[in-house]
Amino acid sequence: GEHDSPPLGDVGADLGATAETGEFLAAWVGFAWSVLEELRLTDGAVDVDRTQLWPGHFDPAIAMGDAESGSRATYGASPGDAGHDEPYLYVGAWGDIDRTDPYWNETDFNGASMTYVDLRAADEPVTAAIEFFRSGYGRLVS
Repeated sequence: GEHDSPPLGDVGADLGATAETGEFLAAWVGFAWSVLEELRLTDGAVDVDRTQLWPGHFDPAIAMGDAESGSRATYGASPGDAGHDEPYLYVGAWGDIDRTDPYWNETDFNGASMTYVDLRAADEPVTAAIEFFRSGYGRLVS
């Protein structure tokens, strides 16, 4: 959640980021936004949030599904974090998941992730991302 965000420190300090880093992050957020907007249109999806950029983790994400039935989850695209050296897509389930199902591969949170490497290796990364997200949703609502 937002409560594990690090302290801001000196907001005027040079981040040491390059133009290439900025361009990559812009492309990553744009890609994620387009995929999440498509995911929002999933047939039968309930309680679908609007896509937003969460400041604590700097990840675009939505939540959808019914919390009471255990089908609600957060779907997003992280630029990377303490447990992941590279960007990744994720499905963070709000309820119980079947850990015997290899889809639920995350050890850092209650859910699944798709690595940037796997996403780049896909013939159609947009399709692969949407299928990854919808596969998680399908598992939670079944």
